[in-house]
Amino acid sequence: MFTTLLRTRNACVVVLLSVLGGCASQPNNAPAPANADELCGTGWAQNVENYVHSGDNQGHGPDIGSQEWQSTIEFRLGIRGKPDTPALTDPRWCRYIDKQIDMLKRTRASKEPAFSCTEVRPASTEAMICAQPELGALDREMQRVFDAALSGQHDQQLKAMQRGWIKGRDECWKATDHQACIRQAYIDRIAELKAQHHLVDN
Repeated sequence: MFTTLLRTRNACVVVLLSVLGGCASQPNNAPAPANADELCGTGWAQNVENYVHSGDNQGHGPDIGSQEWQSTIEFRLGIRGKPDTPALTDPRWCRYIDKQIDMLKRTRASKEPAFSCTEVRPASTEAMICAQPELGALDREMQRVFDAALSGQHDQQLKAMQRGWIKGRDECWKATDHQACIRQAYIDRIAELKAQHHLVDN
């Protein structure tokens, strides 16, 4: 009888160990790591780097995602040491950097001309407009006013006059002070369009 009980106990131990082993082999419920493209992931950090550029354009720079890199990003964005900037280890840091970059993009966009700068000729009037944020903002304002002046009745005539104005503006390369000439051309034309078409500033 003792032998029978011993065999029964051993069988139970084997079953118990099998059950425990099966439980141990099951995957735990720990959450999966964040996707690399999510906030603070490697893809996000690379996107920040592509826009802000922490390196020196010679292949030297901090490791992307490191605290040294974070500090450099803060410096390039002009927010290092500001009281409202979260600590580098604060989970809110990445979202804060996103907001700073969004504001920077909007600011840059407002100072870019209405035309594309990708194919302008070097040393041209358009190249100078692309290089000077003040002139870029004036060109964007010019486009806004010109679009508002288009009424549908005399569009072709107005467009022809605008093309003539652009040719005159581009002659500013002959002026002693190119930038001042271009600036004044925009100021005068914007004022003229507003007066002729009874446009009121918002």
